[in-house]
Amino acid sequence: MKKPELEKIYSLFVSCPQYVEDLLEEEIMNLGAQNLKKTVAGVYFQSNLTAAYRICYHSRIASRLMLVLAEFEAGNKQELYDYAHSVPWIEHFSPTQTFAVDCTLRQGFINNRNYGALLVKDAVADYFRNLTGRRPSVDNVSPEIRIHLHINKSRISIALDLSGESLHKRGYRISGSEASLKENVAAAMLLRAGWPELAAGGAGFADPMCGSGTLLIEAAMIAGNIPAGRFRKRFGFLQWKQHQSEMWEMVICDAEKQCRMGRIGPLIGYDKAESAIRAARANIKQAGLKDYISIEKCDISQADHPASPEFENGLIAVNPPYGVRLGNKSELVRLYQKLGEIMVKNFYSWRAVILTSDKDLSHATGLRAVKTNFLYNGPIKCLLACFELTEEWAYRKYAETPGGIKPDEALVNRLKKNLKRLGRWARRHGVSCYRLYDADLPEYAVAIDYYDGKYLHIQEYVPPATIDKRKARKRLEYVRNAVRELLKVDEKYIFLKQRLRQRGNSQYMRHDFRNTFYIINENDLRFKVNFTDYLDPGIFLLTRNLRMMIRELCPGRRFLNLFAYTGTATVYAAAGTALSTVSVDTNQNYLDWAKENMKLNGLYDKKQQFVRQDCMEWLQKNQAVFDIILLDPPTFSNAKKKTRIFELQREHVTLIRLCMQHLSKNGVLVFSNNYKRFKLNMPALSDYQITDLCESTLPEDFKRKSSMYKCWHIMHC
Repeated sequence: MKKPELEKIYSLFVSCPQYVEDLLEEEIMNLGAQNLKKTVAGVYFQSNLTAAYRICYHSRIASRLMLVLAEFEAGNKQELYDYAHSVPWIEHFSPTQTFAVDCTLRQGFINNRNYGALLVKDAVADYFRNLTGRRPSVDNVSPEIRIHLHINKSRISIALDLSGESLHKRGYRISGSEASLKENVAAAMLLRAGWPELAAGGAGFADPMCGSGTLLIEAAMIAGNIPAGRFRKRFGFLQWKQHQSEMWEMVICDAEKQCRMGRIGPLIGYDKAESAIRAARANIKQAGLKDYISIEKCDISQADHPASPEFENGLIAVNPPYGVRLGNKSELVRLYQKLGEIMVKNFYSWRAVILTSDKDLSHATGLRAVKTNFLYNGPIKCLLACFELTEEWAYRKYAETPGGIKPDEALVNRLKKNLKRLGRWARRHGVSCYRLYDADLPEYAVAIDYYDGKYLHIQEYVPPATIDKRKARKRLEYVRNAVRELLKVDEKYIFLKQRLRQRGNSQYMRHDFRNTFYIINENDLRFKVNFTDYLDPGIFLLTRNLRMMIRELCPGRRFLNLFAYTGTATVYAAAGTALSTVSVDTNQNYLDWAKENMKLNGLYDKKQQFVRQDCMEWLQKNQAVFDIILLDPPTFSNAKKKTRIFELQREHVTLIRLCMQHLSKNGVLVFSNNYKRFKLNMPALSDYQITDLCESTLPEDFKRKSSMYKCWHIMHC
């Protein structure tokens, strides 16, 4: 039985710098927040205590996490005092602890935040004096408990600050250079620029004006999945009466297991100031990242990336002087011109992100921004500009720019043609996720899947060894740029992978540990997908029609899903009012994912069974009978616990016969696979009635790759 603390749901508010609310919303949703409501500079939500702890420990964007204790209407100071006095403070801290009250206000009957804080401080102190005879002491510098009062006209909220001090203070900063960049602002820069996806692909990272190293450290922490709060010694909830220390230790332990230090690629920073170099090195050492980040003292004109395969593409991130606190705008124009020249010359084909307070300075780089966002760094409203460092995006030509690949009109025209044809087909048939392009042109050997008009999943088929690797990567970048411009997809929702030839279970093995899920729609059902951690995102678009057929076959019938993967077919069966379902797979992560898909559609109940076991072993040992069986096995499987390697071509007859032993008299076995060279052994199965369903179930968007899809309808004679 769960502890009561795990069950309790709290109302919370998490604040952030303005203009990054969408990043925060997505981040905390993946950490367990529910019922989210975005507002200016923050998000209201509900969660249990575990999720609140996760947000404090993991969030890269958050500033403070507030536990809402009271929300009410008040029209004068007496009403405010009375409401504040009525909060059961003894449930949250004791009179022996120190506390402080902060106040923010917009409009209202109080126009001085210090006075508002004083009213609540007196109410809290009087509450304890009346209850215990003792008043807690106030400590405005380092209180054990921090209370937050927010006044918006007559609407009042009182909250407990679970963060203690701003979460942007990671704990690794020993010293800072002049005009240091806030850590959560640095993280927002990197997320806007798509650094998580680049890092997952082994891309390089450079900061030619690194200052105290904030961007470098945040980039390394993202690449290694290091929690943002790992180096903090203090959180506000540690002194809270309702703090659950075992739960907190569990959150820390789970986070440590997810760290992947080996995935941190080499990162390099440059600065011409000796004081900045010393500060950066000290901070990097404090963060335990000195083996992953290099710092060199040099002028921006000498900044370059090492000549190694890891740095064939990457991200250059810069927080140059703005002309507000450092430098003068007229003097800075030449600096930004030089920055643009160096970026294109020495980091050609990379991506770049620059934070500046002035649009004119961004233009001075000579590059057209792919996208721009606003971002506050402290009190300064800044422009965040993302660039592609190629000739295509340059206002002017650079004399020493290396020759790149010229835009290929053939690719653009093919994408437009496919979008027009398949887009019309998708709208007519209510299809929201489909394959837009599949190596239609030999020189652009990629598969592009378009999900819900929002996400692009691009997989590169590995190029032959005879193809120059650098040219291949530039070509892939052009594919990304072309499809992004055509579809107007946000950069953060473009996911790039290389689809190597799969051996054994590698298709299903984990490639990353970001645990970032998105919800997509297929017909009238919803599914969780993960575009980063696995080769396939959790749903096979190729078998879309097959799932629809399962739904039509299943009303009032017993359904078995073998090699169930994430249970998408099981969801269709349950949605088709199947009498019962059983899903069998060897991977517990996928079975848990399948359960989540069922819950997402309100279909999870006792009629649904999820079994972790080898499918052939389960068929041999179990006696259950089913009316509909879906058999969609892998081509090969060599899981560690198996004593022999499974090969579909060799063993499909045995596997089908085992399934038929569990099939009712009038039942249907649906057998499918995507092994291009597979041949069904018809003579060995001649005692069954077999119908080829390939043509009737092959989706329109996969017809140009029909050889990869096999499907049969098998029944007893």
